[in-house]
Amino acid sequence: LARVVDEMSADVYTFGLLTDFRGKLFPGSARLMELANERIELQVQARCWCNEPATHNARLADGVQIYDGDVVLIDDGQVAEVTYELRCRRHWISGEAGPVVDQLRVVG
Repeated sequence: LARVVDEMSADVYTFGLLTDFRGKLFPGSARLMELANERIELQVQARCWCNEPATHNARLADGVQIYDGDVVLIDDGQVAEVTYELRCRRHWISGEAGPVVDQLRVVG
């Protein structure tokens, strides 16, 4: 990719997640960061439940945050319910979940 950019004088823009649920860079993200001349982070207003900027992805198994496991998880229906939440660094480290909010029901 760097050779194409240099030889063709082309600009390349990428967008995606930098880190997995463990807080580790995805290999592709790491390589892009190594080769990039410039990095501009766009704020897409991702917020933790506490309203701080969400910088981490939390994987939850039956509502409990987990920090280890395979990066790629295929749901076979035999394990815990797995969900993901955006969290600020403080709440990703602590594993603290936000207040439980009742689901809204549309009537009418």
